[in-house]
Amino acid sequence: MDKSEELELVPPELRQAVEFQHNNPIRVRSSAMVDIQQCSGNPYTLENGKIVYVTFYTHLDKKMVEMYLHEAYALEEIARKAAELLPTVEWKVCSGTQYQADFEFTSSHQVWNSIRTTLFYKFNFLLVHLERRHHYC
Repeated sequence: MDKSEELELVPPELRQAVEFQHNNPIRVRSSAMVDIQQCSGNPYTLENGKIVYVTFYTHLDKKMVEMYLHEAYALEEIARKAAELLPTVEWKVCSGTQYQADFEFTSSHQVWNSIRTTLFYKFNFLLVHLERRHHYC
């Protein structure tokens, strides 16, 4: 994955800030969710959680958001965000991309272990495939 492909994982309105942070690493990064002072290491990892760029894919669409995920509650946090972004149906939350679901997340541990860090910009990202839950009577 090259730099431009990495930036495609970031919400469009935040891409310039990610590039700036990468080019000016000893600055304060301001986020909608948390303020971070980067001194060393990964600026997207904090003591109790991580800032993660999450891409939610449905069969027809995708939504990208910045989230602060806690290791113990990651599944609940992404399920809640999916319901907030796409409230018309109930969603099954899976690992995967727009056209492929790898597996359904059943624990926060699985979500946490699916978070990846990019090579160039060093940010955390998660790809989430949403499938409609079907209720049968």
